[in-house]
Amino acid sequence: MGVPRILVVEDETVVARSVSRCLETAGYHVVARERSGKKAIQTAELMRPDLVLMDIVLQGEIDGIEAADWIRSRLNLPIVYLTAYESKELVERAKLTDPYGYVSKPFSPNVLVRTIDIALYKSKADRKTRQQQAFLTHVLESLGHPFYVIDAENYHVIVGNSASGIENSSGDATCYALVYGRADGATDRIFLAL
Repeated sequence: MGVPRILVVEDETVVARSVSRCLETAGYHVVARERSGKKAIQTAELMRPDLVLMDIVLQGEIDGIEAADWIRSRLNLPIVYLTAYESKELVERAKLTDPYGYVSKPFSPNVLVRTIDIALYKSKADRKTRQQQAFLTHVLESLGHPFYVIDAENYHVIVGNSASGIENSSGDATCYALVYGRADGATDRIFLAL
């Protein structure tokens, strides 16, 4: 992977410089420092850093949470929040963006570096899991016959390929419902008579 590349989004110049020095001393590469949510989005899209360190309250119309949500949902980049604001409402909004960490200001350099280390590790593990899931989906879809995996305790279908018809189910499909086209699990009398 090389040296991790980090985008710092912080509207206070002194704090942005301090954070950048801390990160560079720890061996990270700060690809840019931005002061607004709009510029953060543009830079993240252009530079594709390994992680975005995002202040919540920023200059401009787009705050850090909105910018983080856009970056996370469209670019799938990990976000770590660095903020002095800890109101319940802001924390709840921030949680909805699925951040990889949350560091309060004033920050300890050790806490910041550890949080980023863990976020980068988790991001790498998540990326590997997504690749494995994509591979599994490709393998299942390449099968020409219906294939599905069921939970042995409740007989609900966990995963299935498109040939199994599972994509049209309500999400509560059982193997019985797929085989017999009925959800009630009742035994078909004609079937038993044979």
